[in-house]
Amino acid sequence: MHQKISLLLFMLALGLLIPGLNQPMLTLEASVSKKEMLDLAADSLIPERPDNSIIAQFAHAMIENLRLEGSVEIYKKTRSILGTMNDLFSSGNYFVAILIGLFAVVVPLVKLFLTALAALLRKRAVHGSLQNLAGMISKWSMSDVFVMAIIVGYMAANADDHPGDAVRMNAEFGPGFFYFAAYCLTSILSAQFLPRE
Repeated sequence: MHQKISLLLFMLALGLLIPGLNQPMLTLEASVSKKEMLDLAADSLIPERPDNSIIAQFAHAMIENLRLEGSVEIYKKTRSILGTMNDLFSSGNYFVAILIGLFAVVVPLVKLFLTALAALLRKRAVHGSLQNLAGMISKWSMSDVFVMAIIVGYMAANADDHPGDAVRMNAEFGPGFFYFAAYCLTSILSAQFLPRE
C-alpha cells in the first residue's frame, strides 16, 4: 500500500515539477508616480534663488495646479526558472546559470527518478541502496532553499511600497512558484511513503 502511495506521489511530484520550471515564477515591477516625477523635475530645473523667485514661484504654482494622477511603468520582468537560466546564459553568467540548472532541475529530476526506481524494485539490497542514494542526493537539492529565496525576494521588493515614494516596487508570485513549492512538498512526502529496510 505504501509503495502505491509513494509511486502516486512521485507521479504527482513530476507533474508539478514540469510546470514549476516552465511557468512564470515571479514578476517584478517598478513604477514612478507622475506627480512625484513632475515635482522632482520642477525642483531640479527651477531651483528657488533670490534672483528668480517670482519665476520659480510661478512655475511651482503652475505645476501644483496640474492634476497628474497615476504612474508610469519603468520596469517589468516576468521569469520562470528555465527563463532565468536562459537569461543568465545569454548575459554570460554561465556559472550561476549552471548552478540554478543543477540544483533546481537536475538534482530534483534525479531524486525523483531514484525514488520511483526504489519504489518499483522489490529486491531489498537494491531498494535500500537506491533509497540511500536518493537521500544523499536530496541533501544537495536546493529546492526548498530556492523557494525561500523567491519568498525573500518577493518580500524585499514589496517592503518599500510607501505612499509618497517616487519609485514603487511590486512583486507578484506567478503560477510557477506555486507549482514548484507543491513539487517540493510532494517530493518530500513521496520519499516518506517508501518502505524502510
